[in-house]
Amino acid sequence: AKKLRRKPQSMDNQHIRKFVLTGGPCGGKSTSLSVISSRLEGLGYKVFCVPEAATMLFTGGCRYSSWNTTREVTFETNKIKAQIALEDTFVAIAKQCGKRAVVVCDRGTIDSLAYVNKETWSLILDQEKWTNASLREDRYDAVIHLVTTADGAVNFYNSENNNTRSEDVDQAKALDQRIMSSWMGHPRFFVVDNSTDFTGKIDRVLNIILHQLGISTEVNSWILKRKYLIKINVPIFSQYLNKNNFAIENPGSNPADTNSFSMETFESEVTFLVRGGSEEVIDHKQRGHIYLEKRGQNGVNTYKITVKHRVKNSEDMEKRKMEGAISGGGKYMVEERRISGSEYVNLLEQTDREHNPVKRTVFCFMWDKHYYEIKRWNSTGFTTMKTDKKDLLGEGGKNLPPFLSVEQDITGKSAYSAWRLSFRSEPNKEKIKESKL
Repeated sequence: AKKLRRKPQSMDNQHIRKFVLTGGPCGGKSTSLSVISSRLEGLGYKVFCVPEAATMLFTGGCRYSSWNTTREVTFETNKIKAQIALEDTFVAIAKQCGKRAVVVCDRGTIDSLAYVNKETWSLILDQEKWTNASLREDRYDAVIHLVTTADGAVNFYNSENNNTRSEDVDQAKALDQRIMSSWMGHPRFFVVDNSTDFTGKIDRVLNIILHQLGISTEVNSWILKRKYLIKINVPIFSQYLNKNNFAIENPGSNPADTNSFSMETFESEVTFLVRGGSEEVIDHKQRGHIYLEKRGQNGVNTYKITVKHRVKNSEDMEKRKMEGAISGGGKYMVEERRISGSEYVNLLEQTDREHNPVKRTVFCFMWDKHYYEIKRWNSTGFTTMKTDKKDLLGEGGKNLPPFLSVEQDITGKSAYSAWRLSFRSEPNKEKIKESKL
């Protein structure tokens, strides 16, 4: 008799998608929140907008005439606690609203990192037993950074719509970079710059949200990051690794200089589960796969489960898109959710023994206003990179970080996917070797 398997716990619990809009001053967050609410409510969603805790505190009189470390720790700690309480309250109410719900936050907990130095931040984390991961990866499904208009659209930068804003143009640009560095490393991190007019910028924000929910009718090419096979110049790369997080302590310096370089490093392990573990999510007649990812930094891990399955036709795809937090394109649909450590351990019982765990070291950083994610695949010896920067090969390596060179564009090539690389059988490994030549 066929052994019945327990459905993954994360697929049984109601999951409210929670997104963050962040960025430097005068970036367009308020307008984006309004547009997102209007559009999603028109599609049948109930949208909950969590206000920014800092603005509430400032307008309520929580200001010091002068600042010292004790006051900084007190203010930022309680600001984060207020933000967490607000978010948890909105999520709890959203779960009982009786409709598909989305929570959108005006800034998030890790924004505080941009406003204090490294020593003060360490005091806050130690005092509250928090970690960067618990305040960043553990809390949000996606993060959208709206670049301040002071960087690229300076004629539109002003402080008239926010009485708590006091930064001049240079200060706004420096703050924007620090906020960007604070969120760097989140697995769903998007940067929306000022390369279009303001209406285009807001449309890009909306399309990211729609794409994450799987209800986008047209995915703009800039949302889909390109994937490349690369080579790393280890001596030069080591110099940049040694400068890790220096940018947060020295805001406003040249981003192309090693003295201002900031990088987040993670260890990732992907484990594939047997198909059919959840009849609600994956049809036994359809091929697809389910996998867990453990992502660790400084001894602290976060966990997620991803279900990828093939859909039969366009009607099935549209039906599944509207059933919940499912995204994707082409012939596959993808559902991704954050899970707890205990759920992760329980789900490991469903490990597919035909596949090895796939271990990767992940490096995340900003360069020339573009976001890069490098993965060093420990079992194969090659290195891949994803970025939102387009036409890298056409530019001949122009404006690339000096510690890497691009060998080929491998976007969409399954030979370099974790699924293909996890097979225990030797024939697949030989295929990978051939594809590298």
